[in-house]
Amino acid sequence: KANPIKRSAILSMPVMEIETMPVFTPTEHSITATFEVEEDNTDVCLFEPFSLIGGEDNPVVLIDCGDDSIITIPQSNGNRHTYSKAGSYSVKYYFESPLDKIEDSAFAPCVNMTSIVIPSTVRSIGGYVFYPWAYGQSKLHTVILEEDSQLEIIGEFAFSSTSISQFTIPSKVHTIGRYAFAACHNLSDFSSESQRFMPFTTGILGQRHSEGGYTLISYASGHTATEVSIDRIAFHAVAEGAISNCRNIRKISFQDELEYLGAIGHNCPNLEEVEGLELIGENSIFDASFSST
Repeated sequence: KANPIKRSAILSMPVMEIETMPVFTPTEHSITATFEVEEDNTDVCLFEPFSLIGGEDNPVVLIDCGDDSIITIPQSNGNRHTYSKAGSYSVKYYFESPLDKIEDSAFAPCVNMTSIVIPSTVRSIGGYVFYPWAYGQSKLHTVILEEDSQLEIIGEFAFSSTSISQFTIPSKVHTIGRYAFAACHNLSDFSSESQRFMPFTTGILGQRHSEGGYTLISYASGHTATEVSIDRIAFHAVAEGAISNCRNIRKISFQDELEYLGAIGHNCPNLEEVEGLELIGENSIFDASFSST
């Protein structure tokens, strides 16, 4: 028999409003990434910035870390920091709808990310997406683009200062921003499925012009050559930042007059000589780390 006093006490308690949190289930729209954490209590930044990956119109709705040793700590600004024990983690970010764009700086703080699988639906990788800002060199060494990639745009500084060792330009890419692959010291060569971009055996990536010839848009920072020669037959112009952060280059030779669109040799500590380059425009300056002849 129920105790009438207790029952009466329960019934007379004020009703408290409890805020219910939305419950999400995995969708078919996701990005998969792996993280390597070397020390306990490392901030792996899985959730920061929490909603920027797909933008405000397609925010992350669920993150599956697959391990209880990852602890999330909400921040007052709405982002979340994530602290983890040492180890390897596979993480999935789920979205409500197919991912069309990865927003600017989406994974910039994630220096412990080692690999990522980018869905075929992504048409644009924004600027500074994997660039580690002031966090040092990113551990990201593997970028997998799903089959039948719709990627068209790679933003400026998108993969700069990562540890990728090779990159294939997908067939539909028509735009690559400045410094997109700068300071990738393990990157020695490019490959391309796109008709707009041509990799050369010397570690150079050229953008094809409709009237013929190429603009040199990137030089693989990890290429072992100590001397680079650019001829007028193949190249009509050199883009800003195309040759930068190259540790091995000592000399760059331009065999004929080319249009030059910006500074050259930025953070190339061993570069001693640039030969045959006629500067064009206000920004056509040499970096102070070497003297030209």
